[in-house]
Amino acid sequence: MYEVTTQAMDKPLFNLLNTNAPAATLVLRLLPGLVFFAEGIKKFMFPAEWGVGRFEKIGIIFPSFSAPFVGVVETVGGLLLIIGLFTRPAALLLLIHISVALLTTKLPILLHKGFWPAEAEARAFWVKPGQRNPSASLPFPILYC
Repeated sequence: MYEVTTQAMDKPLFNLLNTNAPAATLVLRLLPGLVFFAEGIKKFMFPAEWGVGRFEKIGIIFPSFSAPFVGVVETVGGLLLIIGLFTRPAALLLLIHISVALLTTKLPILLHKGFWPAEAEARAFWVKPGQRNPSASLPFPILYC
């Protein structure tokens, strides 16, 4: 009887850590996970450029609360994607986060300047660091997780 209880207790943990996903899933988790993790850390290391200061500049309400909150979501969610734990809940939170980011930053550009300037800004990789925002491409690998 003791063995049955131990097996029943170990099985959920085993199922949590066990996977039968293809190896390509690692790449699809690792890349957005690293981007989110780095973006979240930057919000704490450089608050004037990436955290509260940037949120104030964009016009997001309660920047002193929302910037650290977003930083924690990005850091923890990215880390969970990297290590492969709770990937679906983490991906859902990050997908909600990136959808809000796209709606608050890219949609105004689309509405005021048109499609091509918004598309160029979303894909620009040749601009100075701090101007590039990888948010336009992040929802696609997250949807796979």
